[in-house]
Amino acid sequence: MKLEYFFPVFKEDNIKDYLSNFKKTEFYKKHKEKVFMFVCEKDDKTNLEYLSKEALKSEDYKILVLDKPFTYNDAFYQALPHFKADVVLFGDTKISRIDAVFEKCLEKHSKEVKVVHIVKRNKGFKGFFRNMFQKMYNFFIRIFTGKKDRCNVISLGLIDKDIVDLFKVLPGKCCFLKNTKNLKGFESRTIYIDQNTKTYKPNFKKKTAALKGAFAFGGVVGFLIVLQIILNCVIKTSLSAYNIISILAILLFTCTISILIPKHFFDIRNRESLNEKFNVEQINKD
Repeated sequence: MKLEYFFPVFKEDNIKDYLSNFKKTEFYKKHKEKVFMFVCEKDDKTNLEYLSKEALKSEDYKILVLDKPFTYNDAFYQALPHFKADVVLFGDTKISRIDAVFEKCLEKHSKEVKVVHIVKRNKGFKGFFRNMFQKMYNFFIRIFTGKKDRCNVISLGLIDKDIVDLFKVLPGKCCFLKNTKNLKGFESRTIYIDQNTKTYKPNFKKKTAALKGAFAFGGVVGFLIVLQIILNCVIKTSLSAYNIISILAILLFTCTISILIPKHFFDIRNRESLNEKFNVEQINKD
């Protein structure tokens, strides 16, 4: 079985030391058939120079060079057509013992599992609110997609060749399908890790159309509430009809906000890669 290690490399990473440590592990030594797929930024001179030299030495290294900063989903979307192995393992350079995660993933895969998700187990008071938000988020996802998001760590996990082939046919949905809980016809499993484990985090502060809409409707709701209070204090005559219309409008806009906020998180987790256009250069081509 041939493995493909997928590693987006960011400017803050020291991929040379990271790979050196990974290659010393028993997991790496045990699996002889493998290939590395790296995605790197053109301006990341240090990491790119090292990886380019390694790629010239070995066919096990394949590098995609993007012309501007990217997210993990961007890297995955660009790398998807180039995956050739039996199993793709998603790597995260923030995880020091990535071999332990990979080992657990392959244990699941050996039981005919096609997709393995890594999920942070939320505990305590903070975990309670995270779980509540995830339920609200998945309620939205289920309504509009018919599926649930596993809320997995997007930078870790496993997909095998059958799933890769499916994603290649549906590239526009590949990021969401990678995270979804119920892919019909394919077995999927979950591995739980500690909630404090440092992993890649999407930038949820990025201003999506959904977030801008939520702020706009929030401003309208605030304006309507203030206007209603002022008019009822100043005007002595009955404003029953206006109050009813105003309250209905406030409720409508509030419901819209409750939909737009989960959509913002959905867009960042699953669709961000489709919003960017990259120039891609490949080193050590297939």
